[in-house]
Parts: sequence; C-alpha cells; structure tokens
Amino acid sequence: QDGLPREGAGGLSGLVWRIGMEVELRRVQLRHWLPPGLRFGPWDLRRSAEVGELEFRAYQGSEDARCFPRYLGSPERCRLALEATYTGHQFDRELSMLLLSGDDVVGHLQATSTPGRRIAFVMDLAVDPRLEGPARKGAGRALLTECLSRALKAGYRQVGLSVTGANTRAVALYESLGFVERSWWMEPVQSDDGAI
Repeated sequence: QDGLPREGAGGLSGLVWRIGMEVELRRVQLRHWLPPGLRFGPWDLRRSAEVGELEFRAYQGSEDARCFPRYLGSPERCRLALEATYTGHQFDRELSMLLLSGDDVVGHLQATSTPGRRIAFVMDLAVDPRLEGPARKGAGRALLTECLSRALKAGYRQVGLSVTGANTRAVALYESLGFVERSWWMEPVQSDDGAI
C-alpha cells in the first residue's frame, strides 16, 4: 500500500484524510452491468428532496457525515447541497444520473466538467442502503461505469473524484475501475454549523 492511514486522521483530532483519485479514460476497460430491475434516468432537480433523503440515509453514521455535517447532517442539508451542485455552471447533465427501481430513486451520481480541459469530476455518488442482494452490491459500480462510459463517448480524457480515506469500500471500488491515487490531504472537520 501507499502508507496512507485509512482510518480517521492518524490521531490528529479535527482532521480527516481525503484522497484525490483519477482515471485516464483511454486506459480503462469498462464492463457494463446493470443490476436486474434497475435503470438510469436523468438527474432531475424536481426529485432533489427524494435524492436528499437517499443521500442522508447513505451517509448516516459514516466518517463523511461526521466530517461534513453542513452538507450531510440532515435530508434538508443534503438536498440543498445537491441543488447547489445542480445549479452550478459546471454541472454536467450528460454525465450525471439517477438510478431507478421502477419510479423510485435508489442511487445517484452528480458530475461536473471542464469541457475545454476535457476533464470531468464526480462530485457525489450515493446508493440507498435499503437496496438488497445483487442490486446493492452492483449499484455504485453501475453508476460509476455508466458515467465513465458517457465521459469517454463525449471525448473527455480524465475523470477525477475525492473520497474520505476511511471509506475503504469506496476506494476499493474506484481502484477496481482504474482510478489511481494522485493526492491526499487533511481536511478539517466541520462543526454542525459549517464552521471549521
């Protein structure tokens, strides 16, 4: 391994490890698999309250929720953060998506992009923890694989993301899809009101 502490902040109170990861799209081989009964839909602002609830459930009790309560501390805060990304000038509607079971949102991915540089960034990825069986195990992979495939077709050369170091399941998923660690840093833990 790279020697990066994966749990907490290595004894530094009030800080958490964040990892910057990237994948070069020309080097990735994508295997598409969508869990049975699920489908992709466009990221729809009218469903932001529903996605905010899902986001809150997905991160509840996690290191991310502890570190970023301003964004993940309640369904309403999640909704507001998601809407801020959606209405931002770099939000990429082609790369962002909802994962649906029937008409229910069970996952989502939000991405931004810098077209002139041909680089995209996964801002947020969450899967409903109430999903069970193969759908639960493959939903995050399906969302990310679809995003990478769309980015490749659109001519992007690279996709990046950041992840909390303690989220070893997410890091393993990203590495399995060709992402490599490019940077890591200590992020201050926010107070509940967003102050550092």
